[in-house]
Amino acid sequence: MSRPLRILYDADRKRGSGAGADRLSYAYEIRIAGRVSDDLLQTFTPDRAYQDAGDTVFVRTIADDGELFALIARWETLRLRLVSLRQIDSDTPRHDDNT
Repeated sequence: MSRPLRILYDADRKRGSGAGADRLSYAYEIRIAGRVSDDLLQTFTPDRAYQDAGDTVFVRTIADDGELFALIARWETLRLRLVSLRQIDSDTPRHDDNT
């Protein structure tokens, strides 16, 4: 049985004004096959990242479907193989960035 996901508010958008000011954001865990260099990984602005079983895993807050699809298109352009993408809640255990 799936557990309910917790919706996170993007604090930066909440403080802003206009159309995106009250938009909800969601946390995603993204797994890319192989090791992604630290420099390239930082361009994806992860909230946290780690290596697991030879893959690069990072967590990032994504504001909307448009941002999500833009990231997916970027991974395809860079020929990075997306292994998994899942929406998570903020209570998901953190991994040590040095693993």
